[in-house]
This record gives sequence, C-alpha cells and structure tokens, in this order.
Amino acid sequence: MLELQTIQFILNHKNMSSLLRRIKTSGDISLYCEILKLIKPFIKNNYVYYKDSNLLDNIQVNYGNYLNTIKDSISDQTFFSPSEVQEIIEKLIHSTFNSHLNWNILVDKKYMILSKRLIITVGDRIVTREKLFSLLYHELFVHLQRTVNSYTQNIYLETSEYIMFEEGLAKMMEKAVFQNITQNKSSYYPYIVVLHELGLNMKYILKISKILNYKQTRIEHLTKLLNNKKFSRFQPLRYPIGIQKVNYFSLCHNRSKLFDPILNSAMDKIISILFKYKFDPLNIVHINRLSNRNLLGFNKIEMSKYKSFLQSEITLELNSLGAEINLQKFVLNRELALGQPIE
Repeated sequence: MLELQTIQFILNHKNMSSLLRRIKTSGDISLYCEILKLIKPFIKNNYVYYKDSNLLDNIQVNYGNYLNTIKDSISDQTFFSPSEVQEIIEKLIHSTFNSHLNWNILVDKKYMILSKRLIITVGDRIVTREKLFSLLYHELFVHLQRTVNSYTQNIYLETSEYIMFEEGLAKMMEKAVFQNITQNKSSYYPYIVVLHELGLNMKYILKISKILNYKQTRIEHLTKLLNNKKFSRFQPLRYPIGIQKVNYFSLCHNRSKLFDPILNSAMDKIISILFKYKFDPLNIVHINRLSNRNLLGFNKIEMSKYKSFLQSEITLELNSLGAEINLQKFVLNRELALGQPIE
C-alpha cells in the first residue's frame, strides 16, 4: 500500500485536477462524484508543488556541446522511421557519448534502455522530428550518458534510489528544444493507479479510459498494470515524483544565487557532474559516497552547507515521497528476465 504522503502528493497534483475536469466535462456525474468521494480525505488546498527555475538553462551552459551534437545529428525531415532512428542512435553512441560498450539496438514495442544488458530498444513506429528530439534527450542524454559514465569510470553507489530523480531529469530534458511537447496519454496513469489503489473498481477505470480516448491496446496495458499484485504497478508514479524533486533542486539552486553563495557554489559543482553518474543530488547517502571518492570537488565549508540543505525539513519530506516504492528493483527484474546482468 502507498503511504499517505505519496497519495496526497498524487491526488493534489494539477494533472489530477485536469483528469477530474475531463470527467466532469464528459457528463458522467456518477463517476465524477465517486472519485470526489474517494479523494476528498486527501485533498490539501495549500499543497506545495515546485516549478523549474532555470535548471535547464544551467544544463545548456554546462552541456551545450553534447546537446548541439544531438541536435545537429537530426536532419530537417519531418518524420523518421525506426531504422532511421536506429542509425542516428548508433552514430551518437560512438561519436558523442564515446561508448566502447557493445550496445545492441533493437526495434521493439517502445523506447527503452536496459542498461544492465546493454540493450536499447527503438519503438516500432514512425516518429516526428519533435518527438525524436525528446526521445534522444530523454533516453541518450540522460539515461545512456549516466550509464556509460558509471560503467566506464567504474562508479557504483551501491544503492538504487537514484531512479526517480533521473526520470524527472529525463522528463525535463525532453523540453530542451521544443517547450510545448504534447502531453502523453499515459501521463494520467499515476492518478488512475492511485485511484484504483484507493478502491475505484475496474468498471469506473474503463469509463475513465473511454473518456481519455484510450485505444484498446492502451486499455489492455493499463488493466494489466492495475492487476499486477507486485509493487511494479506503482512504476508510473516515478515521473511526477521525479519532476517534483528536480524542480525543487532547481528552485533551491536559483534561490542560492541570491541568498547563499556557498550553497550556490556547491550546487554548481553538483550540476557539473549531474549527467556523469547515476545519483540523486537530494540523497545524502549518494553525496557522502561521491565525496568519499573525491568526485564532488567540495571544500569543507561547501560540504557542510550542502549537508545542511539535505537535512532540512523540506528536503527530507520531499525525499520521503515514494520511498516505499523500490523502482530500481523493477528495472533489474525486467532486465534479469533477458539474462544475467553484466558485472
């Protein structure tokens, strides 16, 4: 079962409000009232959500060469076939990310990186130029780059709690070129999953699916997800939670420029290695281990100031979101199904 703080975070989110508006507009008042009855105990009028405060701008300053190389690798054509995407990824892996690992790029149902198996899957569908940008920045610039550096530099933090922040970072990078990315239909999954967890039955879930104009294949996928008795049914929650973490880090970095130059210096150093290793900059265990390996470049004052930031009440509360969900365990289980992971 999800903990109260995670449920409150999801049900007070603007996307939950958006879902409610669509249901109300559809005219299905019984469904609307049923959902209101379920979520009423968890609604807080003053729930705080964070917006990005120029972290993307700072990333573009620090990693502009990488981003421009990805941008230049894509031609001006409007649509790209799976084979064309395969070719672009193959070139980028060896030229931009300088990976000597033997990645296997396959066409499959969706875009995914199985880092332990060195497999990249390309969705078996034609994509627009705009969508291709978002996919490459999400999958390659974030997930692949962090994986390659971790392998080639032999940096393992011996803990798996980086995945939510990484997914939030990847979602943010999707907008590095096109700010108005169309909302994915699966973006309502986290809210449907929590409603189902609170007791909303499948009859109502199917009504929501029809209101959202889900195709039969998507309805089947959602039904399979909800019927999963394991914690993997909560996987969709990693996106809104991850985005909240990234935006909070971004806001604190922006404020530190005005009010705390020592913390700002420390956060600048974090940003400079943000894509080098698989870590969560809000996780004190990760920070300690990076520091022990002399990878942060902090002086004693910066380390003390950054630890104080991590141990603040707000940061600790934010880090507790989704703590009951071991997302990385799901990823490893999925990869292990394909064979033994590499050492």
